[in-house]
Amino acid sequence: MGQPVLAELLRRGFEVTALVRRRIDLKGCRTVLGDLEGIESVRREVDSADHIIHLASPRAEERESVVIDDILGTGRLLDLWQKGNFVYASSSTVYGIPRREPLTESEPFDAVCWYDLGKVGNEYQLRLAP
Repeated sequence: MGQPVLAELLRRGFEVTALVRRRIDLKGCRTVLGDLEGIESVRREVDSADHIIHLASPRAEERESVVIDDILGTGRLLDLWQKGNFVYASSSTVYGIPRREPLTESEPFDAVCWYDLGKVGNEYQLRLAP
């Protein structure tokens, strides 16, 4: 999902800095090597940002990775964030296997794996964030 978001931000004239897990050349933006688990190592980057779009996810289904990398990492990022908009991309899978009818935010959760539970945990953290 990052590439289309990056393209749209650049099209609109935004200056973008992307946190990446491995070295990659993303045309039009500056990259910073790091991950959510060690987000404190890029604290200056977080402090200097005007907005955050959080698309990071380990895409894992193992408990340890989801809890440490996704839930705790997102919590640390929220703890560091002090200003501007914070946009988080979750997943419709937290509401169960996608159906034909549109999902709404009032749908009950139907998390069936650790990946889904990580997204539910992060959505909850965002609801509690000031």
